Parts: sequence; C-alpha cells; structure tokens
Amino acid sequence: MMRLPSQCAPPAPHWVNNTMEPSHYEVIEGTRIYPTPYPSYYVTENGNIYSKMGCGRWMKRTLSQAGYLTIILYINKRPRTFFIHNLVAQVFIGEKPAGLQTNHRDGNKLNNHPSNLEYVTQQENMKHARAMGLDTLHIFRLTSKDAERALRLRQKGIYLSRVAQIFRVSEDTIQRAIHRLLLTKAERK
Repeated sequence: MMRLPSQCAPPAPHWVNNTMEPSHYEVIEGTRIYPTPYPSYYVTENGNIYSKMGCGRWMKRTLSQAGYLTIILYINKRPRTFFIHNLVAQVFIGEKPAGLQTNHRDGNKLNNHPSNLEYVTQQENMKHARAMGLDTLHIFRLTSKDAERALRLRQKGIYLSRVAQIFRVSEDTIQRAIHRLLLTKAERK
C-alpha cells in the first residue's frame, strides 16, 4: 500500500482502461479507497469517506435538509462541510469546470456512485429535475411529487403532524405545499 505524505495533495486521477476508476487506490478492510484532493481523506465508489488521521476510521455522513449526504472534513484544522456527491465526482470524473453543477442522473440524491453523476449547467440540472418530477417548490423544501404524496396522505385522513414527520418538515410547510399544489392544479383547468 502506498502512503501519501500528509503535506502533499494526491495525484490527479489516472483512468484505468477508459473506465471511471482512478488507477491510484488503496485497500482498507477489503474496500478500495481513492484519495481526495484533501490530504488524509479517501472516498469509495459509493461515497463512504475514510480518514487516515489518527488511527484511521470510516467517517459519519449526515443528511442535509435538501436530502443530500454531507460530511465534515477538517481542512487546515478548520471544519468544512462537503456534499458527498461532489467529492465522488471530483475523484472519479475529475475537477468540476467552473459554472457547472453535479447532477444525479437517476434523480436519487443518495445514489452517489460515479456512474450516476455528471457535470451539467444549472439550466440542464433544472430541466432534468423537471423531467424527473423532482422540481422543488423552492420555499417549501418539497418536490412536486412530495407535495402530491402529502396531499394523498391528508386525503386518506393521515394527521397533518404525521405527514410533516414523514417529510421531515413543519406542519406549516405541508399546508403551504398542498395549498400551492391545489392552486397550480386549479390554474391548469
């Protein structure tokens, strides 16, 4: 196993047989880990993060309010929050060009495999979200599909508080999303 000096950045990805797999990796506990641009931090194809600081450990990921997996890395002794999909894309696809965003091809924010990620413009990302039914009701933090599901649950008699728990938002957010959805449907008629 090759160890990277803690002072230098890992090398840029070198692709193996034109696949999305960098040629430089190590194996920890039977899992391939690939160096990130941040010394001592490694990522797997599925977005698990390994830190070689101290005795080495798998790091805990958290779910953001927007539904993306995040991780806190210490860069120059200061905590910084990163989206897992951006780290995976950076390692397996390459540096993100200025002005582009990382898109999940299948619309699943938790599927951070390199084959599911691509760099797109904001306009392409929004168009893709609309095509997948993932366009958000921005101020509500719910997708249109979520608002429709919430409406169906309420129509079945599920308490507002329970619906809010299911979607991890406030009761007010559910009410406003359903109201907005009903107004939008009425305008289309």
